[in-house]
Amino acid sequence: MMDAIYSLNLHPKEGPTRLQIKVDKNTGDVEVSVFSDPSHLSEDKVKKSVYTFNSDGDIKTIIETLKWARVKSLTAQGYTVVM
Repeated sequence: MMDAIYSLNLHPKEGPTRLQIKVDKNTGDVEVSVFSDPSHLSEDKVKKSVYTFNSDGDIKTIIETLKWARVKSLTAQGYTVVM
């Protein structure tokens, strides 16, 4: 079995960003790498940050927090959110 790798290309206000999420096939650790496109920065190198989680609780907390942030964002934009 191979490591599972997922990539997301995002477009936040700060500029193009790529998330790479890798799940280690042996340990189950979840590694989240964040790459920032230097074209909007004064730098010429891609900026990379890496966070490795071995706790399902941390992953679940991130997911739940993003879900509630999405609800607040949509509500602030005038949408009615039904959950």
